[in-house]
Amino acid sequence: MTRAFFIDPALKGESGHHLGFSRELSKAANAAGHEVVWLAHKDLDVRLVPKFVHFIPAFSSTIYEHQIGMFGRALRPLVGNRRFLRSALAECSWERRLRQKFPLAWLNGDRSTELMRVLQVVRPGKDDHLIVHSADPQTVDMLSVWARGQPRDSLPGIHVRTCWPISKMPFADYGGGFPGVAARLSSVSRAVTFSAETPAGARQLANETGQDVNICPHLP
Repeated sequence: MTRAFFIDPALKGESGHHLGFSRELSKAANAAGHEVVWLAHKDLDVRLVPKFVHFIPAFSSTIYEHQIGMFGRALRPLVGNRRFLRSALAECSWERRLRQKFPLAWLNGDRSTELMRVLQVVRPGKDDHLIVHSADPQTVDMLSVWARGQPRDSLPGIHVRTCWPISKMPFADYGGGFPGVAARLSSVSRAVTFSAETPAGARQLANETGQDVNICPHLP
């Protein structure tokens, strides 16, 4: 059976629009015959997960929080996962720049490391789909780092949708901003699609990234 993996570190607690949109998209994927898997925050209340969804608790922070770099990962067993420490121990810009040139696992942020660990276990194949429906530059960068380390002809289809205008995205300047991370993901993917929530958003994203951008409106 083809699998549809929904990747959303922000799915935590009751999660607001993230939860509602994940549910609606998951219903459509389930109706189309896909096995639906959520890779979400470890603190997501399992009572909120639809019965047909396989929930994998993957992330220890959300897209609204800094990733921590290699120094933070080394110190976290001692200092814990308190939010203010994520700012103090956030990954450095030189780590991101070096990671773009060299695929060194020790340069990954902690959410990226968590994603790699899960994807190594579930092993999505070329008939599967990875879906990010509320994409930000950090999450798209995580996908490009993972995809770069996989055989290209075995990669799943990757579908990236953003619900934010570029200027209001969380960590909008991360890794060259959305245009930069979109270009890197496109360069290493076998099949990738981009979409935005509104026609205006799709036009802006297409102009900024040089990619074809579809429209995927918010579901009720």
